[in-house]
Amino acid sequence: NIKNMEGDCLCGAVRYCVLGAPFATEYCHCGMCQKASGAPVVSWMDFHTNELTWTKGKPTKYKSSEYVTRGFCTECGSSLSFCDTRHPEYITLTIASLDNPNLVKPTYHIYTDSQLKWLTIGDDLKKFSKSPEKSSWINGICYLVRVTSSHMIMMLLTGTCHLDRRERSDKVLIL
Repeated sequence: NIKNMEGDCLCGAVRYCVLGAPFATEYCHCGMCQKASGAPVVSWMDFHTNELTWTKGKPTKYKSSEYVTRGFCTECGSSLSFCDTRHPEYITLTIASLDNPNLVKPTYHIYTDSQLKWLTIGDDLKKFSKSPEKSSWINGICYLVRVTSSHMIMMLLTGTCHLDRRERSDKVLIL
């Protein structure tokens, strides 16, 4: 029951507050995240943009691909955000930028086909070579997945799960 969380960059020039818990959390092993962060894997958390407030400064945006912008602090270079311009209603933030990153735990891995060969994943979380591409049901709960160029955006749906005409291109997946 997370009510709100705060975080910032390494130097504190950019701060944010998010209301509520993320609707998805993932480890990303894609080459772009590796290059942008200088790390073998990045942990991300996904929110609706209306749940985020930049409380001090704002990240500088870098267009890393046709549809993706990444936000970082101009002062210290900390990687903070990921946005797919085709889905402006969502924003993805780095879990490690939280004041208390132990509040949020990734629940699956994506782009493991780009995983560094020397990195061993020792958890039992679901792993996807790219992005999830299957549909399935479990216990009346499903996730609506919008696959983007480097990440996926997910929305938790409970009860009866169906896709309306606007959502026919979306994927349904259970994690």
